[in-house]
Amino acid sequence: MIISDLDLYARPQKRVRINRRRWINLLDLGEGGPSVVLCGGDHSTTLVWARVHSKLARDFRVVAYDRAGLGFSDPGPFPRTTPRVVGDLRAALKAAGIAPPYVLVGASNGGFETRWFARHHPEEVVGMVLVDTAADDWTLRQQAAAPSWRPAWKNYLNQLRYVAACARSGALRPGLAEYAQYVPEPNAQLPEALNLQRRDAALTAGYWRTHISECEAIETASALGGPDTRALLGDLPLVVLSAGLRSAPPLPTEEAEAFLATLEAGQDALAALSTRGVRRHVTDSGHNIQIDRPEVVIGAVAEVIALAPTGRQPSTTPPR
Repeated sequence: MIISDLDLYARPQKRVRINRRRWINLLDLGEGGPSVVLCGGDHSTTLVWARVHSKLARDFRVVAYDRAGLGFSDPGPFPRTTPRVVGDLRAALKAAGIAPPYVLVGASNGGFETRWFARHHPEEVVGMVLVDTAADDWTLRQQAAAPSWRPAWKNYLNQLRYVAACARSGALRPGLAEYAQYVPEPNAQLPEALNLQRRDAALTAGYWRTHISECEAIETASALGGPDTRALLGDLPLVVLSAGLRSAPPLPTEEAEAFLATLEAGQDALAALSTRGVRRHVTDSGHNIQIDRPEVVIGAVAEVIALAPTGRQPSTTPPR
């Protein structure tokens, strides 16, 4: 069944139990293999894929999930590292009976997780789409290219910690500058129930604690690539989608240019993860290509599935 009603995202979709104490929320639509697994960036839920999911599910089985501590998924252990996020995902796929092979789609920081998944469970992966994600060693490269970036990043994290403290004390209310900046305003394109759910989530200290931990884990995730990174996918199909409308953080002009140049070079490095990797500029899209140009992501996924090896079929049982 394909559901396009956005009210769906205002309530749990399919909560599966991954251990004695924790449940993860999935949105599982469509039929057919290989299954497409959508991995959003830090502090994302199934909603980030709303413009892609149901359309892809007309032809394929497609699953998205709320990251632990967000949406309708229970909180997970801290810190929220890449191995822990992938562990939750694989446990949820098993609990839901969604067996490999998988085509992994990683947007933003979700690209670190799809690569970790493929590095440690290569027999389960038959293709990948990376949606404006960063390359391995990204934080080290950015620090070298733009020395002012790290202090600015640390300042941003401190701002989030203050917002979390306000949420914890109940002070995150209308009239506070941080409320206007960090609590989402109602979106006229979304149903009222969904706007309320998004607002209420942003008023909880747990939401901000999870968000901060995921941001802090970016540096570690960026360094997870090993010497085998270039050969990560072998000859599996890979499409790298790069945003053409990126903006640098507020940095001195030369450093801002170096920051963007480092991101650009990283996109070529990502395409080299497979001998069949291709990179495409999405010139009229910002960072969230799955929102700005969903048809491009849908086309890339369909292309990877068409090229995925049919002979490399792992066990039809869910992941262990």
